[in-house]
Formats: sequence, C-alpha cells, structure tokens
Amino acid sequence: MEREREQAREKRNGEKRWRIRMTTNSSSTTTISANINSIPIVNGTNFNKWKRNLLIMLDCMNIDIALREEQLAPITVENTIYIERDFERRDHSNCMNLMIMKHNILEAFKGKESKKITQAKISLTKLRSFLLKTIRLK
Repeated sequence: MEREREQAREKRNGEKRWRIRMTTNSSSTTTISANINSIPIVNGTNFNKWKRNLLIMLDCMNIDIALREEQLAPITVENTIYIERDFERRDHSNCMNLMIMKHNILEAFKGKESKKITQAKISLTKLRSFLLKTIRLK
C-alpha cells in the first residue's frame, strides 16, 4: 500500500515538473511558425545548410530528443512512470521532427518511401542518401 502511494506521489510530481517545463519552454504559434518558415526548403544542393538550420531550430524548441537519443524499447507493464514519460517525450519529439522535416522538403524529393518512414533519424539518413544519388545521376 505504501509503495502504491509513493508511486502515485512520484507520478504527480513528475507530471507537475513536466507541465512547468512545457509552460516555460512553450512558444507562441507565431514564433514557431516563423522558426519553421526560416528553414530553407531542401532542393538537392543545400542539404547541409538545411540540416544545420533544422537541428538548431529543433534544439531551440527542445524537441530534438528523437534525433539525439536512440529509440527506447516498447513500453511494458513493468516499466516505471519515468520510462513511460521518456517514451512519450521521445515519441512526441519524433512526431514533431517528422512533420517539420516533411514541411521543408520539395514534393519531388518526398517519394513514396517517405510515407512509410516513422523515425526522424532514419528519415534524415534516407533523405541524405537519396539526394546524393540524385546529384550523382545529374
């Protein structure tokens, strides 16, 4: 019984810290939109500049977790609330990264495979290799 109370208290404290952090790190919609629109659209010749600007912007928004850390193992019943929280943060970060990346890629470079990719780190690697092949063919 005591252990359950302790876990509930830890969960409340963790959620409170997360809410405080989200409140202090959140930006207005206008600022986020301006940041995303400041990233140049990748066109095959500017991948390195695009990637550098993308990484800086994602880091400033504190949503680059999916690119910095390896994917976590799937959630199980035995996981602690901290592991579940980390999993949710990484999943949110990955989702946001993919949306922002896809927003700044020309339709010609998206291809059919981009819809199947669900990991931001893999998406960056595949895009880079695709652009290198495209440049070599020209």
